[in-house]
Amino acid sequence: MSRLPHFSFDSATSRLQVLGRIVPLFVLLLTCLTWPLWWGDRSFPLIPLLPGLGSCPLWIDRGLVLLLIPALLGISLVPEHSPIRNKLFLIAPSLILLLVILNQHRIQTWSYQYGLMLLLIGCRSPSNKSPVSSEGLSPERIILLFRFLIASIYIYSALSKLDMHFISGGGFFLSKSMLDLLGIDYRFWSETKLSYFTCLLPMFELLVGFGLLFRRTRTFALTGSLLLHLALLSILGPLGLNHSNGVLAWNACFIVQNLILFRFTRRSQPEVSTSSETDSVSMSTSVGGKKRFAAYSLFGLAILLPLLEPWGFCDHWLGWAVYTSRQERFLLLMEETDQQPFPEELLPHLSPPEPLTSARRLNLNSWSLQTCHVPVYPQTRFQWGLWLDLHRRYPQLKMQAILERPLDRLSTDRQTETFSSNEQIEALHAHFMLNSVPRFLPE
Repeated sequence: MSRLPHFSFDSATSRLQVLGRIVPLFVLLLTCLTWPLWWGDRSFPLIPLLPGLGSCPLWIDRGLVLLLIPALLGISLVPEHSPIRNKLFLIAPSLILLLVILNQHRIQTWSYQYGLMLLLIGCRSPSNKSPVSSEGLSPERIILLFRFLIASIYIYSALSKLDMHFISGGGFFLSKSMLDLLGIDYRFWSETKLSYFTCLLPMFELLVGFGLLFRRTRTFALTGSLLLHLALLSILGPLGLNHSNGVLAWNACFIVQNLILFRFTRRSQPEVSTSSETDSVSMSTSVGGKKRFAAYSLFGLAILLPLLEPWGFCDHWLGWAVYTSRQERFLLLMEETDQQPFPEELLPHLSPPEPLTSARRLNLNSWSLQTCHVPVYPQTRFQWGLWLDLHRRYPQLKMQAILERPLDRLSTDRQTETFSSNEQIEALHAHFMLNSVPRFLPE
């Protein structure tokens, strides 16, 4: 019974200790649910994040995964303040980063978020005796950074949906599912009325994000966040849109994580550094401390990077632009020839041809969900790499691409550009800042 206060969340230290145990379990759970993505499968192209890695063999990926699993288990099971455990907080995210470099499809929102959280925990002070240390961050400060990080996810996610395309049609799939969940008959609603309701969804998410930043509104915002994720679980679950297990698990993990981070206790104690502690931290900053500098730099990058997403300098998922519809889209159309019929593995993901045409659209998202158990990575460079892999494997297959340009916030009509030859599609490669060429994996 004497151990119970250790998990009572009455202090930032106890909250951080629980998060330090449970976050690696989140990563382990989500890795298992999306296992083909991490283990590597020749049925779906592997596209490195950086150039020069096209000939890396598959056993490197699998070796890194086999190292990641015991690292995550070690963080959860090794005693607190063990030197080995402290190193594992840095080793596990490093392994995730290497796996991402080998295949950018692994840039999942959850792998990015939890990798950041593990790194920040790894930058904590080696001892909890003093709230301020020149060697790292105090538990109070790390919990504060976590709260800002989680709040920013809601804020950026909401802002990515506040555009005319989402409100006037692109987000109707979410609003209609929400109305079904509430038992409201919307069949006779006008599009204008449905648009008003759709607008409420990102506004509610935005209020949750800002509410989590302030102590007076945190309880209401926490309740709102729980309702939001429970609603998403119902909408995206087996009885709704039947989304991937990874997306559902990430929403469930958010519920647990938010309860640990934001729930108040009866014995209210200071959760962040007092003003004197803040002054001490500011004074000790001039002394140095590599851990503290690394933590603040990492946190600042994570908070500011999403600001660049609308201009294309940050990937959509790294900017928390999820369930949005104004991004650039790469559509791939295919026609079979006498020399090359449609590949059998792609047939379930080909839509029926449009009237008076024989071309069929390849649903890249469906293909990714079936083979990797995750949605397709939304960046055009990645989806261009999928085209290149198919072109290499099936050179006789006739393909064309349609590039739908991104929308500004007040527009609903997309500008499209059609590339009807392989040479035209290949020319798009010059516009990508990061690698888009898939790895070559011999059979």
